[in-house]
Amino acid sequence: MEILQNLLKKTRKLINKQTVDYLRSRGITKQSAIKWQIGYLNSELEILDLEGDRELLYQTGLLIKKIDKSPLSRYITFPMYDQYNNIIGFSGRPPLCNQIVKQRGLKKYWHSRFNKRKFLFGLNHAIATAREKNYFIVGEGQFDTIIAHQNDITNIIN
Repeated sequence: MEILQNLLKKTRKLINKQTVDYLRSRGITKQSAIKWQIGYLNSELEILDLEGDRELLYQTGLLIKKIDKSPLSRYITFPMYDQYNNIIGFSGRPPLCNQIVKQRGLKKYWHSRFNKRKFLFGLNHAIATAREKNYFIVGEGQFDTIIAHQNDITNIIN
């Protein structure tokens, strides 16, 4: 979907020092941030600036219609890909420790609209190794999956 590709390009350009510091604190290297195309979204203005149909933004869950705001605003973004390497949506996490996330009443993770029951994060990166080894390892979260890949455990998904 072109609108998702455009948002991906935008979020990659918006990474700030807070995001980089948070990723480092979680053990994510610069190379992994690039490989996994981790980004950041400052506000819903970046989404509103995207070329395309506003209704499509509502359908994908990138904007919430009632308030015309994005739940991804001020979140680190993780593009979600299917096994064919097609972008199908985004997941986001605030660049804050879990305690502050709870105190501020934020969601720890947020996902745009895609069929989560049929999706495994990291499948596009893990499928070749899993075929070779004939098994997958299922991790708990995106950071666990990325860290495992950094350590050459490349058949892990979540």
